Amino acid sequence: MAQFARWTNLSETTYVLPSAVADYRLRIFTPGGEIPFAGHPTLGSAHAWLEAGGIPHSTCSCWSADLGLVTVRRASPA
Repeated sequence: MAQFARWTNLSETTYVLPSAVADYRLRIFTPGGEIPFAGHPTLGSAHAWLEAGGIPHSTCSCWSADLGLVTVRRASPA
């Protein structure tokens, strides 16, 4: 994962993986290495996961990272 992030040289590269304690596990890499949390990659990955058919266990999606458990809530359409 780190090697691919260095090769693409993108500011952040995310990987959505299975988790035993949450809806999914998110790993975030920069060209310099793995980071425990970043806001924009978190929201973008949650959106992509939902659009790809991810089904949260409750009204929000919960994912695990090195930081711990993080909850992302989807706003109701206006």
